[in-house]
Amino acid sequence: MSYIVSPNAESELDAAWIYIARESGDAEIATRFIEAFYGYFGLLDRHQRLGRVREDIAGGVRSMPAQGYVIFYSILDDNDILILNVIHGSRDLGSVRTWRPQKPN
Repeated sequence: MSYIVSPNAESELDAAWIYIARESGDAEIATRFIEAFYGYFGLLDRHQRLGRVREDIAGGVRSMPAQGYVIFYSILDDNDILILNVIHGSRDLGSVRTWRPQKPN
């Protein structure tokens, strides 16, 4: 088992890093904040059913809150975890259209 971070999730983490670094004035704070998410990804890999089922979003999608954000992921056929999105909790989830639980090429 392992986890894979989708390009969408990577982009969202990059945007969060930029925002936090700019607002705090400290790149190290932003880096530690983002590094914590990789700890959450590892936790989800070890405990794949920890998050709740999100059939309201798409089949096969689960979510877990973390640090004011929501991590969306799916469990792939080979038992890898695919991190689909990392979205701020205040965002309108209806506007997110990247729910594709399949491994990127």
